[in-house]
Amino acid sequence: MKKIFFTEEEEQKIIETIKEFENKTSSEIVPFVINTSGNYPEANFKSAIIFGSIPVLIFMLLSFQWLLPVVITPFEIGLIFISCSVLGFIIPYIIPNVKRFFIGKDELFEQVMKRASVAFIDEDIVNTKSRNGILIYISNFEKMAIILADRGIHSKVPNDYWNDVIKIIIEKFKKGNRCEGIIKAIDKCTEILLEAGFERLEDDENELKDELKIKNE
Repeated sequence: MKKIFFTEEEEQKIIETIKEFENKTSSEIVPFVINTSGNYPEANFKSAIIFGSIPVLIFMLLSFQWLLPVVITPFEIGLIFISCSVLGFIIPYIIPNVKRFFIGKDELFEQVMKRASVAFIDEDIVNTKSRNGILIYISNFEKMAIILADRGIHSKVPNDYWNDVIKIIIEKFKKGNRCEGIIKAIDKCTEILLEAGFERLEDDENELKDELKIKNE
């Protein structure tokens, strides 16, 4: 799986944006970028079955129509199936993006949500004093983004309010502007929280480290 890379300058720009966000709001925010949310081994098996079955069906059809120059025995058909199946199993490892052809969108979303929930806990977002942390979770392989807000924010900001943030991320990442996408997303979160009344308080403390989290798994 191709690794995600941000330059030192890009990471610094994102960190500065995080600090601006936390200087204006009473919330904590963690941008989290991961190359993939799952291994999807079932995609390899589906690929193996398809790659193995199609050539066999073609050979059987041609043989039935007497269009082959030689007779194909059941043993040879078995060898063709096994060889093509092995090739089909290996291809998704060599070209990971092929996996998306064998995985449904709902399955991808479910896996991304599971991994985002794990990150939400692992990054201690759930442990802020006022329960007002936000996770911006971006999964590169699945081309999906999820915004998870803790209960202090969720009680005042409905889930659909984050759709504009997700849209910004997806559009920018598709164009290769990952740094800009994260910065714009954080700025939009700032706007949403200020409109919802989450202005910074005098006794606010910085509870989470200001940084971009990158996971290459």
